[in-house]
Amino acid sequence: MIPIWVLTGFLGSGKTTLLGRLLKSPAFSRTAVIINEFGEIGLDHDLVETSTESFVALQT
Repeated sequence: MIPIWVLTGFLGSGKTTLLGRLLKSPAFSRTAVIINEFGEIGLDHDLVETSTESFVALQT
């Protein structure tokens, strides 16, 4: 089984901050993240992405 976590919350509640901190932990070194952004301009992927991680943007 592959564990799946869903991180939800209100706008400005700290979801992206929490995700960024979790991804820095060695326990989450093999973690894949799917970010579903609403709106014309997406910002969350820029806040989570670092230069050492792979990033693929899927457009609809």
